[in-house]
Amino acid sequence: MPADVGSGAAADGGAGGGGALSQPLLQGDRNDGQGSQGSLRTGLREQKGQAARVFANLTNSGIGSSTVAMPMAVKTLGVGVAVGAMLLQGTLGVIANHILSREGERADADSYHDLMRSRFGKWGGRAVALAQMLNSLGKCVVWLIILADLIVGSGCIPAEPVLIGCLSMRSLDKLSGISLVGDAAVALMTTVALVLTVVAGRQGKAHDIHWLPSAEEAGTHSKAGLFLEVASVFPVMMGAAFTQNNISSVMHQLRPFNQPVLDATQAAARAITIAVFLCIGVANYAVFGGKLQVEWASSIGIADYAVFTTKLQPDVLLNYSGHGLRRLMPRRPALALAVAVKLSFLVNGLFTLPAYLYPYQHNLWAALPRQSPEHRMNDQRSFAATNIASLAGCTLIAVLVPSIWKPLKLLGGTAVGCMAFVFPGAIALSTRWPRHGEAHTARDRAIWALGWVLVAVGLLQAVASIASQFI
Repeated sequence: MPADVGSGAAADGGAGGGGALSQPLLQGDRNDGQGSQGSLRTGLREQKGQAARVFANLTNSGIGSSTVAMPMAVKTLGVGVAVGAMLLQGTLGVIANHILSREGERADADSYHDLMRSRFGKWGGRAVALAQMLNSLGKCVVWLIILADLIVGSGCIPAEPVLIGCLSMRSLDKLSGISLVGDAAVALMTTVALVLTVVAGRQGKAHDIHWLPSAEEAGTHSKAGLFLEVASVFPVMMGAAFTQNNISSVMHQLRPFNQPVLDATQAAARAITIAVFLCIGVANYAVFGGKLQVEWASSIGIADYAVFTTKLQPDVLLNYSGHGLRRLMPRRPALALAVAVKLSFLVNGLFTLPAYLYPYQHNLWAALPRQSPEHRMNDQRSFAATNIASLAGCTLIAVLVPSIWKPLKLLGGTAVGCMAFVFPGAIALSTRWPRHGEAHTARDRAIWALGWVLVAVGLLQAVASIASQFI
């Protein structure tokens, strides 16, 4: 260690006295100490850079398509319960990632799939692959609905997005550029939502914000219905917790691997994601009113909840129009703002949709017997045909289910809930102690107990999300 080298130099200097032969030794030791300090500073800079990349990756992965549903989620739950729900989801997500990264490092697993396979055999690997495929296809359906609202309005799915299959990316190397596009769109939406909230507040047109759920706001007439609706909204907020698909890749960005640094970085990323969700949902509701659009798509949490309260529609994108904003500002600024918000989200969606097709197709060929994902995805005809067929199926589903509200509930409670909570909890419960000469510590017992919590929360969310499809 550098500190040890510095200590050694000081000791040698004290023993050498002040003779002629001791001076070169002291000078060399000082040079060694300076070199060690330089190496330490370089190492710290590299570690900070690695942590920054991990932070950006985990933040981008959390702020996804579920962002568009945050205003409806905040409206249904009330601000107080929404904050509590996001904090719970975020905390459990950090714990789940800690379990995956710790056990993945010990098992020398390169991916979520490898860790599940090493712990539960081939069926464990197939379970996570199936969940990843369903997540990818579900997000494609959600994005098709959003793009349809942006292009032709609610209730119609354009055929043009199917052509995106031919243009889908052939490598995950482009994900960083796609993330930048998404970041820019979300930043614009957040800024717009906050500005509209301030304008509505100064004009006395902002809607009162409620802190607890109510049957009227949730659109139900019974306490049982309110309870089920509130419970089913929790899966919509899984973006506050769901970065488990990325944890294995970001682990490799920290070299040497440092568990405390990873835990601190992912906790900071969850905090930013929650802040963005809250900042956008509340603004939309406060400005456009109680008829909040189920598909948000133009701004995101507390800011949006406050913005769209008087005439809030099931799809909040429809509120972002020249007519919808005229109540707050003159015609030309209102139209320019509406176009900027919709265009930014349109570009974000067109870039993001293919990003879900790549992992879906890879998992599909990996799950089928006697198929090579690399060979299939390098074959241009096979790659394009599979994407077009998949998008055609997703388009059909999007036509039959024209709102993203129920799909996000079902997706968050099943596929995403399994990957975020149930699978990590099962991994924690399957750990045997002591192992490899390691002691069974209090932390190990705590993680084992938290494994039960993760599994229970994940299964309860699944039940609520499935039941909500029938009400």
